[in-house]
Amino acid sequence: MALARFAGSEPSSRKSGTLVSTKTVAGNRLPDAYHAALAIEHGCEWVTLDRGYAIFPGLRILNLLDG
Repeated sequence: MALARFAGSEPSSRKSGTLVSTKTVAGNRLPDAYHAALAIEHGCEWVTLDRGYAIFPGLRILNLLDG
Protein backbone atom coordinates (compact mmCIF):
# COMPACT_ATOMS: atom_id res chain seq x y z
CA MET A 1 0.00 0.00 0.00
CA ALA A 2 1.30 3.44 -0.92
CA LEU A 3 0.76 6.57 1.11
CA ALA A 4 1.30 10.09 -0.10
CA ARG A 5 0.88 13.57 1.36
CA PHE A 6 -0.09 16.39 -0.93
CA ALA A 7 -0.05 20.14 -0.52
CA GLY A 8 -3.50 21.60 -0.98
CA SER A 9 -6.77 21.71 0.82
CA GLU A 10 -7.22 19.18 3.60
CA PRO A 11 -10.21 17.46 1.94
CA SER A 12 -8.23 16.98 -1.29
CA SER A 13 -5.30 15.59 0.64
CA ARG A 14 -7.49 13.10 2.48
CA LYS A 15 -9.32 12.08 -0.69
CA SER A 16 -6.09 11.56 -2.63
CA GLY A 17 -4.69 9.55 0.28
CA THR A 18 -7.79 7.37 0.13
CA LEU A 19 -7.47 6.96 -3.63
CA VAL A 20 -3.82 6.03 -3.24
CA SER A 21 -4.40 3.59 -0.38
CA THR A 22 -7.28 1.76 -2.10
CA LYS A 23 -5.42 1.18 -5.36
CA THR A 24 -1.92 0.20 -6.29
CA VAL A 25 -0.67 3.65 -7.19
CA ALA A 26 2.98 4.51 -7.62
CA GLY A 27 5.26 6.64 -9.73
CA ASN A 28 3.47 8.79 -12.29
CA ARG A 29 0.05 7.80 -10.92
CA LEU A 30 0.61 9.65 -7.62
CA PRO A 31 0.02 13.10 -9.17
CA ASP A 32 -2.91 11.57 -11.09
CA ALA A 33 -4.46 10.54 -7.76
CA TYR A 34 -4.16 14.12 -6.51
CA HIS A 35 -5.75 15.54 -9.67
CA ALA A 36 -8.51 12.94 -9.50
CA ALA A 37 -9.19 13.88 -5.87
CA LEU A 38 -9.48 17.56 -6.78
CA ALA A 39 -11.89 16.80 -9.63
CA ILE A 40 -14.03 14.57 -7.40
CA GLU A 41 -14.04 17.10 -4.55
CA HIS A 42 -15.22 19.90 -6.83
CA GLY A 43 -17.68 17.78 -8.80
CA CYS A 44 -15.79 18.24 -12.06
CA GLU A 45 -15.59 15.98 -15.06
CA TRP A 46 -12.00 15.08 -15.96
CA VAL A 47 -11.27 15.63 -19.66
CA THR A 48 -8.30 13.57 -20.81
CA LEU A 49 -6.77 11.31 -23.42
CA ASP A 50 -5.33 9.05 -20.68
CA ARG A 51 -7.45 5.95 -20.06
CA GLY A 52 -5.45 5.30 -16.90
CA TYR A 53 -7.68 7.66 -14.89
CA ALA A 54 -10.38 4.97 -14.95
CA ILE A 55 -8.74 3.36 -11.90
CA PHE A 56 -10.01 6.13 -9.62
CA PRO A 57 -13.50 5.39 -8.24
CA GLY A 58 -15.92 8.30 -8.31
CA LEU A 59 -14.06 10.22 -11.01
CA ARG A 60 -16.29 11.28 -13.91
CA ILE A 61 -14.20 11.06 -17.08
CA LEU A 62 -14.66 12.40 -20.58
CA ASN A 63 -12.09 10.62 -22.74
CA LEU A 64 -11.65 12.52 -25.99
CA LEU A 65 -10.52 9.35 -27.78
CA ASP A 66 -13.83 7.61 -27.07
CA GLY A 67 -15.62 10.03 -29.41
